[in-house]
Amino acid sequence: VDLVATRPITRVVRVDQPILERIVAPTAVSLPVRRGQVLGRLELRVGARLLARVPLVAAHSQARPALAGRIEWYTERALSRLTPF
Repeated sequence: VDLVATRPITRVVRVDQPILERIVAPTAVSLPVRRGQVLGRLELRVGARLLARVPLVAAHSQARPALAGRIEWYTERALSRLTPF
């Protein structure tokens, strides 16, 4: 599921100060997911100072796959773990 910020961020920062962009979101979510559902947040920092925090939402809806889709996903996952050392 693609994540998008709920609004644009505009801040004035000195050019010589690096900006740290931190995305806080789970690596997996339970389906179904609705478009606009909050799934994480974006934080922008300069040093220890927090410049902005914006929610990240699902860009589109994703339904739970049918049985055939779930079987295919589990099969691909199992086969990918059978690679020789």
